[in-house]
Amino acid sequence: MIEVSSSGATVQSHSGLGYPSYVSDTSTTIIVKPQDSSLHQQYDFHIKSSAYGGSTQFFGTYELLVGCFTASVTYTDNAAFTSTGVAKLVGDSVDSVYTFS
Repeated sequence: MIEVSSSGATVQSHSGLGYPSYVSDTSTTIIVKPQDSSLHQQYDFHIKSSAYGGSTQFFGTYELLVGCFTASVTYTDNAAFTSTGVAKLVGDSVDSVYTFS
């Protein structure tokens, strides 16, 4: 059994995060999703794993960044790479936006 916790010592419900799930029935990869993915939030959380027989272990702290964060994207222009385009917002159509030369 797996649980999400805001603490690394006891299970404390984490507001904003849904119940964790496995990618598939045969996978060991766990997915943790926010309850509202439209919010720009940072979630710090732990995972508690319970084995058959009663043994438990906390893992983490994990950090989930949802949305746009200042440190999440950096880029540097190269003088040899030129482009012309228009300003776009997240979610806007990208059809016919940039011309690279």
